[in-house]
Amino acid sequence: MSATTKTKAAERFANLQRRDQAVRQDIENAAKLRAEKMARLRELRLAKEAEEAAAKAKEAEEKLASKKGRSRAAS
Repeated sequence: MSATTKTKAAERFANLQRRDQAVRQDIENAAKLRAEKMARLRELRLAKEAEEAAAKAKEAEEKLASKKGRSRAAS
């Protein structure tokens, strides 16, 4: 009788181990997806910021060129 009890306990323990491993795998997958999403969003944000900075620099350059053009025209 003790042999069957040990066998049942071992089976239960093995089932718990498998379930625990499955839960860990789910958690790791969720963390990986979250990290990938954050990386993608960060990439988009940095691209947008670079685009805005380039537009701001171009605008400032055009503004400076128009000021120089007016001062030459006034001379």
